[in-house]
Amino acid sequence: MPYNPDFKRPPLAHCVPDVPPLPPEIDANGNKTWYINNIVDSGVEDNVVIYRVRWLTYPPEDDTWETGAALQGFAALRRWHYYQQIPVEIPIATINASRPSSNTPV
Repeated sequence: MPYNPDFKRPPLAHCVPDVPPLPPEIDANGNKTWYINNIVDSGVEDNVVIYRVRWLTYPPEDDTWETGAALQGFAALRRWHYYQQIPVEIPIATINASRPSSNTPV
């Protein structure tokens, strides 16, 4: 879904300033894995929804645009869609207070 400014964006993970970027993890087959901090924007290109990904410990200038297909199964994409349902005028504290606690019986 393209970004709608009337709805919230997920909060970014806090990273201490001036921390050098984390190198990717490399598995036994040589495949590299980077970690997503969050999705910070979205748009449409060639009729495909794309998402601007902020990588953990990397600055905004290293953000990349990824397709929804490339992000399927990632928590960051689920979080993006969740927050894009919350109107901007609703304070986050209200949302957090309305969630059931772990002590609440289901």
